[in-house]
Amino acid sequence: MTFFNSFWTRFYFFLWTLWIGVAYCLFFLRFFPSIYPESLLPEFMDESLPPVQPPSLLHILGTDELGRDCLVRLLFGTVNSLNFSLGVTAGIYVVGFAAGTFMIFFPYPLKLLVSLLVEVSSALPFLPIALGLSSFFPGNIALIGIVKVCLGWGTLAQRVRIESETLLESPLFLAAKSQGFSPTRLITHTVFPQLTSLAAGFFPPLLFSSVLSLTALDFWGLGYPIPAPTLAEGFRQYQELSEAWWLFAVPLVVLVFLLTGIRLIQDRWVIKLPPIAY
Repeated sequence: MTFFNSFWTRFYFFLWTLWIGVAYCLFFLRFFPSIYPESLLPEFMDESLPPVQPPSLLHILGTDELGRDCLVRLLFGTVNSLNFSLGVTAGIYVVGFAAGTFMIFFPYPLKLLVSLLVEVSSALPFLPIALGLSSFFPGNIALIGIVKVCLGWGTLAQRVRIESETLLESPLFLAAKSQGFSPTRLITHTVFPQLTSLAAGFFPPLLFSSVLSLTALDFWGLGYPIPAPTLAEGFRQYQELSEAWWLFAVPLVVLVFLLTGIRLIQDRWVIKLPPIAY
């Protein structure tokens, strides 16, 4: 039974990696128009057939209301979602780790101020704020990413601060401090390396949350500007073309497929990382 579960898990990740790999290959090959087929462009409209065609040998996942290939648009939508989510996750890591580690060296009034910012940012809901800003600045995906970072760094910063304060009492840190290391060197040479497992543990949930949040905004037309390919555009089209079942079913399967892969990464690999050594 263990072998069976392991086989299917590996097979799942093979398909998951293959999908993302093909998506990014198409994304980068698009920068070479001389060798890139026009039919694989996400905005290409197949005028040889009527629009809204069901899955067939010519269009494996069907076409949308404009005759564009759903498979190609979902692949590019995957890249757009992952690019946004990776950028947001990187921003949260930079702000969260910087605030969490340097907070232990802040004087008490400044530490209290940062803690207040953490409490406020963690309490504010992302989607209502993003929806409000998107109505004033439609299609500004960079602004949405900045808002996501500003509201998402607090939890990571608090966890990093707690772990860092524990590390301050560890023999490794005390030995480095006795050697006369500066605070910056103490952080980069003793604290940061010990927080590797913590950093890896936060990566899948942050990526999961970012993909899901962007998909919700794309569904309302407030994420990537139309007609950029997204994972949610099929849901919007299905509202007016309820007979085109593939416009709803296929993006839903792809979205669940991607999110499940991110979740399995956390369960299968991150949980096996060695704990922080004190």
